[in-house]
Amino acid sequence: MNILIDYTLNVLPGLFLLTITYLLIPSKEKLLQIVLLIFGFILLRDAMTLVGIWRFGTTNGVIWFRFIEHSFLLLSIAFLSLVLSLTFESSKRCIEKCRMVRTEFFCSVDLYGYFRKSLGCWSIFVPYFFVLVSARGGTVPIYLLIPFFLFALFGNFFEEVLFRVILQDYLFEKVGQKRSIFLSALFFATGHIFLATTVTRVGPLILILLFGKD
Repeated sequence: MNILIDYTLNVLPGLFLLTITYLLIPSKEKLLQIVLLIFGFILLRDAMTLVGIWRFGTTNGVIWFRFIEHSFLLLSIAFLSLVLSLTFESSKRCIEKCRMVRTEFFCSVDLYGYFRKSLGCWSIFVPYFFVLVSARGGTVPIYLLIPFFLFALFGNFFEEVLFRVILQDYLFEKVGQKRSIFLSALFFATGHIFLATTVTRVGPLILILLFGKD
């Protein structure tokens, strides 16, 4: 519980400043509002490293990370992410996009695209088979699997709402589909600069992987 309090106290001043700034921005300045939302997300995420909620590292060029062994803490942050996501009207659009992807998959539409993405995922995970678990953070306790799954699910949903719906929809209106996809991916990778080079020092490789995520 102490670490949750520590985390809350660390992010509250920044969240307060971001909230005041957001409220003072004219509603027509949508881009500035989106940028502030992304700043808030970066603050919430990177502060986790500061208080030890997770830790990152690299072993033989393989990036790994491990969470604190604290189910309540992980579940608390997971459901906080879900609540924050659902406060945006755009979360419905994100859910709809997920349904469309699922429908396309089961209808076997664009099988080449899914095959290509699957190869990309395997190219990331295959190196892990050649690095001992003890050298990349150690084993994960079984009781953490469900909290970790929910943390990853809801945390990533929060990311998707911000970058793939709110930001990308805004950019789509300005520059069209292809450039909006490229720019949102670029923004997403850029949002991990501090995580990669200062907060965790895992290096620029993570930026390349995140940019190529889509």
